[in-house]
Amino acid sequence: MSTQTPTILITGFGPFPGAPDNPSQTIIEALAAQNDTSAINANIIYGLLPTHWQKLAPALAKLFAQHQPDFCLHLGYSARSPGFCLETTAYNEPCAQPDVDGYAGSCGPVLIAQPLQLSSKLPLEVIEQELSKAGFNAMISNDPGRYLCNMSYYLSLAHARSSLFVHIPALKSDAGLVPQGHEGDNHLSLHDTCNGLMVIAASLTKP
Repeated sequence: MSTQTPTILITGFGPFPGAPDNPSQTIIEALAAQNDTSAINANIIYGLLPTHWQKLAPALAKLFAQHQPDFCLHLGYSARSPGFCLETTAYNEPCAQPDVDGYAGSCGPVLIAQPLQLSSKLPLEVIEQELSKAGFNAMISNDPGRYLCNMSYYLSLAHARSSLFVHIPALKSDAGLVPQGHEGDNHLSLHDTCNGLMVIAASLTKP
């Protein structure tokens, strides 16, 4: 049995139309800065994905090739998320919504001649329970949308099924909400979001 320390890749996104300050980027930068994995038996790598239809796949492929992660944890913003929204499935059907540079996506498949949908093989029910026990609001969803979040998740699951996409709501701080103009009713603090993600990361490495 291998005793090699697993590697977890955690990614967020940059700005996109409607969210000029993406909370997932704020979280990734905060986690990378504190770099505290003392409670987790894993090497954690942080990456920021471009919110661009043509640049996303090469950026993700580069991260996979460079770090060869055992687990992937992708983070994105959704105004509808009640807290930590654990996505089960990604779909091979992106949309035409414009990206950060105004380019429209294709209504064709994410990957040609591949299944209509792919699902995570990770124990999402266990992860949901761990988050709930730690005092966080968590739910399981089968609809990540059809925007770049879905595209990144499909590409990740096509690479390895040990991937998970998590949608979070806005971040609330003394300076206000991130993103500005957030219209949802739910929000998390940066501290709580970082702690919740470490709960998820720890759950991935449990035997």
